[in-house]
Amino acid sequence: MKKHLGHILILIFILHFGCRENISENLDKEKTNELFTQIINDSTDHFLDSSCISEKTKFLYTIITPDFDNFIKMELDIKQETHLKKQLELFRNFQITEKLAFGRNIISELEFKKFASDAENGNNSFWPWLDSNCENGYLSISKPIFNETFDKAFIVIGSISGRKSGGGETRIYQFKNGKWTIEKTEFEWIS
Repeated sequence: MKKHLGHILILIFILHFGCRENISENLDKEKTNELFTQIINDSTDHFLDSSCISEKTKFLYTIITPDFDNFIKMELDIKQETHLKKQLELFRNFQITEKLAFGRNIISELEFKKFASDAENGNNSFWPWLDSNCENGYLSISKPIFNETFDKAFIVIGSISGRKSGGGETRIYQFKNGKWTIEKTEFEWIS
């Protein structure tokens, strides 16, 4: 009897914590799609004019602050270390999919690596390629990092439109009255 009770308790434990993680990941995907849809459909956002989007974020979030993890924890008022760790993992491993590209051409990591390799060998093919394949350059958006209640998010957004033309910023969004609104814009850059 004790043996069966032990197995039942282990099963309950696995189901409880396993389901909770899946629910959190599903909510994360839902909220990411929701925020991306709203950002992409904002016709007033000057960063969105590009016809291409990078598969992975191309802007160095690490230049924001030397202690990025703690910055996010404080900025989003995250209390649970496990939530913070999971959000940062999702942020760092994020890749744009066709669904999130909203009709834009995705420039893959493989393509960026090829352009970098070409440049090292003295053949800078990126800018001519960009000019002929991507109207108004390319856009880069990070995965949002959410607080525990998924009503506040940090995101990095920017665009490159030419050799010496581009910019970006970090944003804090708040979900209020059924809509994401920019609460704060920080760390703006322009070239």
